[in-house]
Amino acid sequence: MKKIIFFVAIALLFASCKPSRIVDVKGRVRLINASSTIGDLNMFIDYEKVYATNVEYLNYSLFREYIATNHKLQIKDAVGNLLIDTSIIVEDKKSYSVFVYDSLADLKIKFVKEVFIAPFGSACKMRFLNLSKDNGLVDVYKTGDSSIQFLNFANGQHSEYLEFQSGFTEFDVSNSLNGNALYHYYGYALKPGYYYTTFLKGTKTSLGKDSLGIFTIENNANY
Repeated sequence: MKKIIFFVAIALLFASCKPSRIVDVKGRVRLINASSTIGDLNMFIDYEKVYATNVEYLNYSLFREYIATNHKLQIKDAVGNLLIDTSIIVEDKKSYSVFVYDSLADLKIKFVKEVFIAPFGSACKMRFLNLSKDNGLVDVYKTGDSSIQFLNFANGQHSEYLEFQSGFTEFDVSNSLNGNALYHYYGYALKPGYYYTTFLKGTKTSLGKDSLGIFTIENNANY
């Protein structure tokens, strides 16, 4: 009996000495370049360059995973000039979109925590940001629908995701103060189960790539 007790004690001792499994606590971060004045950008987390290829204007990166903690975050242009020096708190199992955009005064950065709750049936979800630097307050509504989906959005403001029915949809943007039409978006084929990030870009005075318009990022529920 004593021998049995001895061997059981030894087995328990060895079991207690095994290293416990370490589970990384991580969140995700991506970069969206909505600034026409700076050109190509890159993001640096804890002083390390994140993407091998710079992110062009009206483009975005894929999500990258990071340990859930406070991280140093910097934005640099294509030749390495430091443009923004800040930090971001990454939480476990959370995703963050980092928007770099223009205001009338200077370059700005915006962190948006993502909440991915999949829509049901034939529905999709869309959110709106006003990243146009000189258009003041704007309203956005579906063409042919008098109800305003996104009301009184100033530069840098964003909405939560709203549910829309899938299918081809057009939008109109107007000045919130006087109702004057600013831009007609000739439409997008919204897909069921997808998320859409839509933002107003550009300026009223430009006729080039930075002319006033709407840019849409399409992702499915798994991104």
